[in-house]
Amino acid sequence: MIFAEVIEGLKEGRNFTRQCSATLNGKFITMQIPADIPNDVIPKMQSLNDGAKSILGTVGDCQIHYRNQVLMVNKVDGEPNTATYYMPTWEDIFADDWQAI
Repeated sequence: MIFAEVIEGLKEGRNFTRQCSATLNGKFITMQIPADIPNDVIPKMQSLNDGAKSILGTVGDCQIHYRNQVLMVNKVDGEPNTATYYMPTWEDIFADDWQAI
């Protein structure tokens, strides 16, 4: 599968990995579902520091609107489940060894 197909699959809620990639060995990518976080929830979020929380409560519509985020998730047995941002490399973009999981 090529990367253009991966992008469309991510939009459909599917998850992907590469067969031959050291970068994605034991990991997969997934797209977060777009979400709107209201002002009353922001102070309770564990993923933001207090300074960011106070700024967000005073600007714009005082909400967070998550859009177009792709995560790389570690799924290796015996290791903690972790997620971080995913930025494709040129190797990922031109690869044809992508597979849905």
